[in-house]
Amino acid sequence: MDKNVLDAIKKWPDVPAVYGWLSLDLSGKWKLHPAGSYQPGKPGESISSPQINNFINRNYAATEKGEWFFQNGPQRVYVCLEHAPYALHLAEDGLTLDTHTLQTVQTIHAWYLDEQGFLYAQTNLGAAIICGRDTPQVIDCFSIGPPNDPDGKQDSLSEKHLLELRQGQQLDVSYRQHPEYSAPLQQINSKLIPEKMNFITRPMAE
Repeated sequence: MDKNVLDAIKKWPDVPAVYGWLSLDLSGKWKLHPAGSYQPGKPGESISSPQINNFINRNYAATEKGEWFFQNGPQRVYVCLEHAPYALHLAEDGLTLDTHTLQTVQTIHAWYLDEQGFLYAQTNLGAAIICGRDTPQVIDCFSIGPPNDPDGKQDSLSEKHLLELRQGQQLDVSYRQHPEYSAPLQQINSKLIPEKMNFITRPMAE
């Protein structure tokens, strides 16, 4: 976090947190909801200022409970998540994945595919969803099979594999472009994603 933000927390430690004012959409865009009016499916107001977006990105963090927030000076602004805490897109090198907060993912521990075709990743930074436009390219980097298979029996993700996923099987994914992204892949109901990946989609005041 920014030093001036940390200093403000120390100076004014008891500023009440706010809820329902800020959300994160599938493409990693921050949205404002005046008067804390967030409702699932309502788009909210886009933030056009690069300075404000960068400020939010730098001061974005999570509690141990999996509630994500933006620390706005001394005030904590809890974030409503439409899908996941991070949105990932392919970096310019085409090899690595970057978060919407401009951080590079180092490792991926698990992949999840939901019934709607959304692809999630449990990363070293936290739970993330692949931005829709990049999903086909990321899947194209998948090879199914152990990364060090001596027989080299690795295939691209196919209808056969999708059927196996729907039947509850877990597949070993080798990520051709970046070995540190190789991880198990399984299908999961979208309603179970937050619990499985340890985040809260809509933090609420206690």
